Amino acid sequence: MSKRAGFTLVELLVVIAIIGVLVGLLLPAVQAAREAARRMQCSNNLKQIGLAMLNYESSTKSFPAGARWKGANPLADRSRPNRGSGWAWSYAILPFIEQTSAYNGIVFSNRIMEPPNRAIVSQVFSGALCPTAANPSLNFKLGTGSEPFAFTDPGIAGANYVANGGPFVGSIFWTDPEDLKMGMFQEESKVRIGDVTDGTSNTICVGEAIWYGIGTNAGAGAFLWDPTWYGKALQTDGGRADAPQSLMRMGQFRINPPATAVNDIKLSTYSSRHVGGAQIVFVDGSVHFISQSIENNEVSGAAWRAGTRLGAFQLLCARNDGGVINAEF
Repeated sequence: MSKRAGFTLVELLVVIAIIGVLVGLLLPAVQAAREAARRMQCSNNLKQIGLAMLNYESSTKSFPAGARWKGANPLADRSRPNRGSGWAWSYAILPFIEQTSAYNGIVFSNRIMEPPNRAIVSQVFSGALCPTAANPSLNFKLGTGSEPFAFTDPGIAGANYVANGGPFVGSIFWTDPEDLKMGMFQEESKVRIGDVTDGTSNTICVGEAIWYGIGTNAGAGAFLWDPTWYGKALQTDGGRADAPQSLMRMGQFRINPPATAVNDIKLSTYSSRHVGGAQIVFVDGSVHFISQSIENNEVSGAAWRAGTRLGAFQLLCARNDGGVINAEF
């Protein structure tokens, strides 16, 4: 009578252990492959945005304004509290990124959250989202408040891409001195390709920004400086819009600030969920991954005027500083 062959308990445990080791070795490789695919999609999104910017400039002879405010003479008095809700640079390039129907449906004489605009600006555009960004939901919409009525639902579509507002925190504002407005985009700006005297391959156009959920209403509905698409309507301000940081970022602080950084820093600089840095599209349309360790001296506008040298990242955020980029990216 023959014995039936089979596994002993020890052999079974050894097989299970080997399978566990193989899975442990394989899992990081799978995760790395998935992140590589997500990063490639993010790069492609930025590439399309960069090309759209160039096509817009070719058609209109200037790049779009970083933010255009609708209100009671916002340019005449340059009074931040008197601004109306604002449209972003991103609305201007919609026809150049296959979003012509959305562009044609917008009534620019109305506020951003008034009909029919409300339904359009709540539409999340996949090309404005980084797959790695870990946004709060698939329907990445932000907003609570009154503009001119409550818009907790649907809110304005979120985004993960913001325009280059310049090397200093205040560069994006009309109220800042002219010699500090060195970025590609500011409030009501009209930068021309000829104004990029540092070279289009040396000047940032648009980069990544993640959702932090920091604001007067913390959580998934927080809506202060988190990045948005189409435009901006700030909460709890009676319908005014005083937060162009949701549309632009500046280069004064390092990419991917630490968790311990104050909120003003987190919401003023570029950030991403890609390990080690963020993806950036330059004015010439090329996309680069910029390391978060790139030199950045965190120089203020006042210090720069006094002769303090800008770091490499701040130089990349300035279109006309005349500085030499001494870092590879």
